[in-house]
Amino acid sequence: MLQIIEAHPNWPAYADVFEHKPPQLASRRPTWSDVTSVDTATQWKEDWSSASLVNQAIVTDPTIRQPGLDLPRHTWSLMNRFRTGQSPCRANLHKWGLAQSPSRDFGQRQTMNHIVDTECAP
Repeated sequence: MLQIIEAHPNWPAYADVFEHKPPQLASRRPTWSDVTSVDTATQWKEDWSSASLVNQAIVTDPTIRQPGLDLPRHTWSLMNRFRTGQSPCRANLHKWGLAQSPSRDFGQRQTMNHIVDTECAP
C-alpha cells in the first residue's frame, strides 16, 4: 500500500506518510521505513501447501478465484441462508418472535430443510 501511495505524490495521503513525521519516541522507526516487496501470490501458495488441512486437495491453487465467488450479493446471501438454515422461514420467524406459530396453514413445521425437500421436489 505504501508503494502505491509513493507512486502518487499528488494524493493527500502522500504528504501524511512521507512529508510529515509522526510523533514518536526517538528509539522507534516509522513502520514504513523497512518496507520490502512481497509476492503475495507466491507467499499464499507456500502457506497453503505447508498447511495441513482436511480438504486441502479440493483447492489446488489458492490464488485462483473459486466458482461461485462472482455471484451477485443477493444470490450469494440467499444460498448462504439455505446452507446455514437461517432464512426467514416460519420456524425461524417463530423462534425470533416474529410469527405466532412455527407451522404453516396445513400444520406442518416449516424449516429450511422442509422448504428444500418438499417445495422444490419435482
